[in-house]
Amino acid sequence: MALDIMIGKAGDTLTGLTQTPGFQIATDLGEQDVPTKAIRRVHFKSPNMPTDRDQLWLVNADLLSGVIHNKLIAFKPVNGNVLQIPSDRISDILIAWVMGSGLPLTAP
Repeated sequence: MALDIMIGKAGDTLTGLTQTPGFQIATDLGEQDVPTKAIRRVHFKSPNMPTDRDQLWLVNADLLSGVIHNKLIAFKPVNGNVLQIPSDRISDILIAWVMGSGLPLTAP
């Protein structure tokens, strides 16, 4: 099973599954609604880098840059309950990044 890695702005990491079904981003090409299954990486703008933008890196190698509208991201850590994490506390989400880990998603 492929698992996701959430990286917080302070460098904390959680491994689990992103439960948010999709991301909404305003780009120079217009508003885009992208299902999570079509995304490989989500990057949230760093407040310390004024030219940085939110980004969705897609499975098909497309890149969308702009402003992500999702304010809360649902994430289920391995062996934990679903968390609602404010997007301004997240640096990146790496989707389907950990392959074949064999880790259970619920406690025995």
